Amino acid sequence: MGLAAAVSPFRKRSGASTLVEHVAQRFFEREEARCESGDISPNTLRELRRFVRPDGEFSRWNGWDVNAITYAELEDWRLELGRRVSAKTAKNIICELRRMMRWLHRRGELVVLPEFPEIPLDTKAPEILMPEEQKAVLAAIPWQRRGVFLAMSHTLRENEARAIDLYCWNEPYMVVQRAAKLTSANAPIRGLKERDWKVIGASDELVEWVRWRIERATSAELLRRKDVLLFVNWTARNPLRMWSAWAIRDEWVRACEKAGVRYVSPYPSTRHSTATDLLRTGKASIKQVQTLLGHKAASSTEVYTRLAGGGSQDLFRDTRVTGTAQGVSRDEFDE
Repeated sequence: MGLAAAVSPFRKRSGASTLVEHVAQRFFEREEARCESGDISPNTLRELRRFVRPDGEFSRWNGWDVNAITYAELEDWRLELGRRVSAKTAKNIICELRRMMRWLHRRGELVVLPEFPEIPLDTKAPEILMPEEQKAVLAAIPWQRRGVFLAMSHTLRENEARAIDLYCWNEPYMVVQRAAKLTSANAPIRGLKERDWKVIGASDELVEWVRWRIERATSAELLRRKDVLLFVNWTARNPLRMWSAWAIRDEWVRACEKAGVRYVSPYPSTRHSTATDLLRTGKASIKQVQTLLGHKAASSTEVYTRLAGGGSQDLFRDTRVTGTAQGVSRDEFDE
């Protein structure tokens, strides 16, 4: 038995303020404050709440001093999680613990930050729609409700399109500065997760739709502009209601059925499909698409180059492998 394994049962009985359950509560309160100021998404806070609650995944470390957690114990924990949850969920849980311990290390309350085990994830090919399919689905959406989907087909994230107001529109450009932070129709609207802004040029169809929307705005809305939503969920009961994530999904399902197109969820059907088409047709470079999508790392954008045909799938398309190509005629080979 190694020294670390021999002493860890005694180290984890520490009564210091650095017990995991105490640190987790302090860390959660800190993240609540960050969420209120718009630094992190409410979804991130919701996930962390599940982990730090008394019966959450972090409860495995209750009674442990954070300084007693070693790589070997983290690796054993990873294997335990792998038996109960998916690899993606296990990765999320361990990443949250690592984020908490890094915060404690920066504060000087954690002596040594342990190395964390890697969790390999299978890479899945994302689904997309071809341009003709995307156009057919968009055309199947009623005109008064089509605007938010046109904006998403311009590579805007769903929450960005939901939050754009009249102030962001400067024909034919959209200045994207904020996003809805929850899925409901009453979600708060705050800054983008990149803490930056971007300008997106609108197609002729989107310009036409926005003109139609502005014609129906009241004089007070046109004067105020700020916080007057541009893309609204037009319904008979409340024609100026913010789109919820569920309403967007339901509308897209109906449009796919009406257009006779296989269902792919709205996010990849619009944003991913458009980015792939830009690369496939050569209208944009990978650097331009990276900027357009707001990716910090080029590796996130490289997925679209594979979908656009930039991988190995075309290497042998026009190649005929024959005996002659190898320096041996077919007759000689038959003999």
